[in-house]
Amino acid sequence: MLLSFALLFLLASTQAQPASVQDETTADHEVKDEDTGSGFFTSIKDNIVAGVSWIWNLAIWPFQFLYQYISAVSERPECSNYNILAEPDRAFTDNNTWTKYCDRLDWYYPSPSWAGSAWYRFLEPAGLKMAESPPGMKSCNTEGAGWISEPHPESAGESKDVKFCFHRERECQDSITGKVTNCGLYYVYFLREPPSCSNRYCAG
Repeated sequence: MLLSFALLFLLASTQAQPASVQDETTADHEVKDEDTGSGFFTSIKDNIVAGVSWIWNLAIWPFQFLYQYISAVSERPECSNYNILAEPDRAFTDNNTWTKYCDRLDWYYPSPSWAGSAWYRFLEPAGLKMAESPPGMKSCNTEGAGWISEPHPESAGESKDVKFCFHRERECQDSITGKVTNCGLYYVYFLREPPSCSNRYCAG
């Protein structure tokens, strides 16, 4: 009789133990599922925040660029205070050398728009900027065609010292220093009177 109760107690204990272990395992799985769910939603939230930040930066970029552009140009007074060079024969493609204009006020054929050493902007029909390569002797209605011997500045508001050459028998037979400023949509140049005549600044 006692042996029978002992066997029944042992059997009951043996059957109850897996249930307890199973409950603990189930609880562990539930905790892990909760952790996994929490991490998943945290990842989604982080991605949404990153996406909204990217869209915001993309949306305001044009306004930041415009502000920087206006600020850079507004710091350059020469971008709003300059003379105009727009004579059609100032284009480097013009090969009429009958007049032989010169950018000097003391020359007997001074260029019509030349006002002495000052800031200038090129406009059509002459062209929109100075030639960056030798235009050729007797171009733009003069004997020595003027050109800029180095690249224009690339950034809005940037200004730099440059050398202007005059193409006569040699590509840079005469030269003089000056300045060029990038005003965003156009360039302006501080041009000095050439060292001799007939020399003239050409657009191209």
